[in-house]
Parts: sequence; C-alpha cells; structure tokens
Amino acid sequence: MIVGLLLTYIVSMLLLSKLAVGAGISKAIGLGLAYIFIAHVLVRDERIWLPTPLRWMLAFIAVSLTGGFFAPDKVGFLGGTLTLVQLFGFGLILVNLAGDPRVLRLTERTVVFTLLVAVILAAVGFDFSPSARLGGVFVNANAYALALFFGCALCIKEVVSATSLTKRLLWAAPLLPFLYHIFLTGSRKGLLAVPIFLVLFLMLGIGRFHNRRVAWSVALIGALLAVLVLRFEPTALKRMAAVADVFTSGDINMVQEKSLRFRCGFAAAAIAIWKDYPVFGAGTDQFRNLVLEKDPSLQSTYSHNNYVELLANNGLVGFILWYGAYVSLLCRLWFRSKVCADRQRSMQMVAYCALLVTVMVLEVAWVTYSDKLFWLMFTMGIASTRTGSGVRPGKDPLVREASVNRGGGG
Repeated sequence: MIVGLLLTYIVSMLLLSKLAVGAGISKAIGLGLAYIFIAHVLVRDERIWLPTPLRWMLAFIAVSLTGGFFAPDKVGFLGGTLTLVQLFGFGLILVNLAGDPRVLRLTERTVVFTLLVAVILAAVGFDFSPSARLGGVFVNANAYALALFFGCALCIKEVVSATSLTKRLLWAAPLLPFLYHIFLTGSRKGLLAVPIFLVLFLMLGIGRFHNRRVAWSVALIGALLAVLVLRFEPTALKRMAAVADVFTSGDINMVQEKSLRFRCGFAAAAIAIWKDYPVFGAGTDQFRNLVLEKDPSLQSTYSHNNYVELLANNGLVGFILWYGAYVSLLCRLWFRSKVCADRQRSMQMVAYCALLVTVMVLEVAWVTYSDKLFWLMFTMGIASTRTGSGVRPGKDPLVREASVNRGGGG
C-alpha cells in the first residue's frame, strides 16, 4: 500500500503540482504518504535509513535556520524553510522505500510512464506555432524540458544496459516524443542536458558493457538528435547561439537576448548580497527580496543560478554543506558501481552518477535546492546505492551506513 501511495504521489507531483486545481490534490497525497510512512515505521519497529548524503542535506537545513536571524522577510524565510523540510521528508521516505531495487525500478518506470502521459496531454492542448514554447502540465517550458530530460536519461540507461533487442526497442520508443517536445520547449537547459548526460554516461560506463551495445545505442540516440536538430534549427539553435554570444563578445551588454542579460545581472547581485552576509547568508529564499536593492533594473525573483543563489541565501557554510551532499553521493555511486556484482545495477549507479554531474553543469542556470524534480532525481540516486543489494561481500569501500532508530538512536 505504502509503495503504491509513493508512486501515486510521484505521478501527482509530475502531472498536477504546477496546476492550480491539482496542487492541493498533490499536497494531500504527500501528507497522507508522510502519515502512513510514520505509522509504517512505528508498527513494524523498523530503522529509518539515513544515508550520508541526506545527513549533509539535514545539516544544510539546520544551518540555513541561522540565516533566519538576518532575513529581511521572515514570512518568506519561514515559507522557504518549510518547503525544504517537506522536500527532505519526501526524500527520506523515497530512499527508505526505493532502497529495494524492485521498488526503485518500479519508480523509474512510473516516472517514464507519467512523462509519456504529460507528452500526450501537452500535444493535445498545444498550439504548434513556431513562436510558441511548450510548457504542458508543467506550465513553465524549462521545467517541462528538464522533466523530459530525466525521462530521456532513464530510457537511455535502459537502452544501453538492456540484454535483448526487444527491451532496447521498448525503452528507445519514448525517446522520440521526449526529444521532440524538448525541442518544442526551446529550453537551452533541456537541449544541453541530453547530449551532456549521454556523453558522460557512455564515458563512465565504457568498461561495464559490451562495445556493440554502446555503438548501437550511440547510433540510435545520435540519429534521433541529428534529425531533431535539423528539423528545429531555425528556432532551437538560435537560443543556443545566444549563449555562445556571451563568451564570444566578452560583454554582456552586447548580447541581444534580454533573458541572458538579466541572468548575468542576477548573478552579480547575488554575489553582492553574499558579500553582505558571507557566513550564513541572508536566509532561505531571501535573494528575491534583496535583489532590487543591488540593482533596481532587475526583477524580484530567484537568481536562475543555484551556485550564487546558495551563497546569497545560505552563505559559504550552506554552500559547502549542500555540495558536500553531492560529493558524498558521487563517491557512493562511483565506488559502489565498481564493486556491484549485478551488471544492471552497476549501470544504474553509473547512470545516476552521470545524471548528477549533468545537473551540476545545468545549475549555472537552474536553482535546484527547492525543486521537486531535483529532489526526486537526487534521492532516487541515493536509493540505488542501498547496502546489501548487489555489492560483492567484503568489497564495499565506503564506511558503515548511517542509520538511526525511530527513537533517534544509532
């Protein structure tokens, strides 16, 4: 029952949480999941698995509370902190349930199936005019593109690690509609994410599977990308060229696209805020309240860059703790993939390793710390490293798992 509720919540999170009508439904399902999980732990007297990456995240949330003393907008600070606590609770539930490899694979398939439904809904209600940008049920085009990128990553993983042609074709089938809709969004992050992930995944996993499988996968995915690039060159590649202008001109004022100029201005304002609050930051979600003090020509919103957003809101201490969680998870994924006796599970961990590195690249234009999709990706990656599921006896290179009793012991 509880696994079914977890999967239902993930479906509602992807399909409903951005819609005015569906947001309340998604929250209600999430609240029910939390209550049932607590009851599940109490009744069965089970231990809660608290792996090291989540401990780093917990420390980040605790330290971010310190910034509340300096926050100019206490209400906004409390709202941002509550969001972080809720996301952490969801992540904790997911890693404890999806630590079972069967549940994790079911979760991955649920994500892909849900995104296929999102593609169908977007196709039904979208005006395919050249000037339009597709957002679908995610409303925001960038959010939709990043969700589809996650679906592409899961499909690519399965295509590369599948043991039969039938399975490869089955998992390759969603790639075409996913890639097609990414191009319709016009999202630079989405356009960059898929090839970055593909290259990283194949590089990191080159010794884990047969060369013929790699060649077949690269040929298939490369052909799909080539067809889509040629089809959408007048619209999608123009946005990619605008990014290149930033580097070739050397002057942000020479860049024609307004959104890029704004993003560079946001980054400069965030650095200025960080200098005012260097240690613990101005407080969670406070950048939007301080940005106009630094540059009145900007907008009161987030910085569009996770690195400078964390520095401004949570200071150097929060920045170190947040990315300490990343380093911890990358080490777990990489080392455990090397000693895992199950080839498919090894490839699964390599895929999540490549996914996290891709996310770190995208974070120059994506604020992830309060993003539900990021927490879904991150905690699924943690779940794939659960001890005792495929690791060769005596070969675990990492320290003993961090576990706590429901009473706080251990």
